[in-house]
Amino acid sequence: MKLVIALFLSPLFLQAQNYLTTRPLKYGSTPEVQKLTVKQKKAANIEDFDRAEKQFELEMTFRTRSARIEDDNIRASTAASDIEVGFTYNMTEWLKTEIVSAYTFASGLAATVYGSEGSPASGASVTEGSVSLMPTEGITFSSGIVETEFNPIYSIYGGDALAGFREIFEKKWASGSYINLKSYQAVPTQLGTSNRVLEDDSEAYLILNNVNMGFVSGSTKLEASYSKYDFYNMTRAAADDSKFLGNTMVGEDGSLFRFFRFEYKGQEAALAWTQTFRKDDKFQIRGTVAKNDEAPKSFNTGWLVNTNYKFNFGRYFLKPSFTQFYLESDVMPAFYSTGTFGFLNREGTTMELRGAIKTYNIESYVRFTDSNEIVDTFVQSDRKSLSIGIEVSYEIL
Repeated sequence: MKLVIALFLSPLFLQAQNYLTTRPLKYGSTPEVQKLTVKQKKAANIEDFDRAEKQFELEMTFRTRSARIEDDNIRASTAASDIEVGFTYNMTEWLKTEIVSAYTFASGLAATVYGSEGSPASGASVTEGSVSLMPTEGITFSSGIVETEFNPIYSIYGGDALAGFREIFEKKWASGSYINLKSYQAVPTQLGTSNRVLEDDSEAYLILNNVNMGFVSGSTKLEASYSKYDFYNMTRAAADDSKFLGNTMVGEDGSLFRFFRFEYKGQEAALAWTQTFRKDDKFQIRGTVAKNDEAPKSFNTGWLVNTNYKFNFGRYFLKPSFTQFYLESDVMPAFYSTGTFGFLNREGTTMELRGAIKTYNIESYVRFTDSNEIVDTFVQSDRKSLSIGIEVSYEIL
């Protein structure tokens, strides 16, 4: 009985925490930067007058959100608030440092069917802590703690801040069309490894390469993205969490499901079509599909399809959306997949309504998700969840 309770307690807190996790939202164009005169720039000791308008940038974001999760194993009502600070120091026109850090205050109650109880944990996190070199326009090399993404259009990958390197090559045109290439070489921070066959205790890493392009013609925008990923020598910490979130695990040397059954090397492709109407209303349909080349059929595929319509009312907007998802158990490590749909081995639908007052950078949402198991397991079950949230951002410098 103690073993069964322990098995459920770990995913309980992790899943409750992930349903509360959101990322910073952008509210359209950035507020206009005040132009500085040459005299003001000299007073500020800015030698290069043609560089970016701001030498220091400081932004604060406040978020609060709550979630209700209910299935055959878990009952959870949780809430959390974040205070996030983002600081950028443009040292020269070709060198900058960026730090984005947050502290989360969380509370609530989560319980298993066995009566075990707990609550999500409060704590600090870092989204970005990097130094970037920009030798010429459109080329950026970053090192430190970098935020990784599979593709900017739509992704099964949940995104994470990992220690490593990031290279960006981008080209933009006046019409709004663009093309960019991104490459990441990152190292998960947990110690230890979780190979299915442990021949050595070498370092875990993620190699990720992405090409993303967009074409704009009048009121129509078409975007496409393609990524190749390689999660090598995944950590034991990631395996301990992922066994509760949908991945297929195996035991070795008397251990209980401590190792990933498959390696995770694959690809993800995404497409999006956005149509703009009068008053800047926008209709969008987007989708993504991913495949793990190291896992067999019925284990290795996942896809998301989303449609949304943005009603623009000048100072504010409303944006209803509908998502259909199908995420097989081993399309990628579940620990790093998006938690919005219940991680992996899940299929179902999500309905969401977002609204914002753009003048004050306030955005809120309400989201309902109906997520069912693809393959029945003893650590997962069909689930319904409801979450709401609000976010406010301030540009201080």
